[in-house]
Amino acid sequence: MESHDPVANLSGSFEVQINEKSVHSKLSSMAFPNFSDVAKNAKKAAAGEDLGHVRHQPITDCVLQ
Repeated sequence: MESHDPVANLSGSFEVQINEKSVHSKLSSMAFPNFSDVAKNAKKAAAGEDLGHVRHQPITDCVLQ
């Protein structure tokens, strides 16, 4: 996997990319990614394998202030 310096994104989005490939977008799904699926995809990318599907983790118990 490539190493990058973090860049602040203040758009309210939660986007997950692995080696510049988008694997999840909170803006388009209105959900967080399933952490286990993201971790599995990171291991696949490190091994040179194709990335799999990342399931959505619904946003629950969220209070906007």
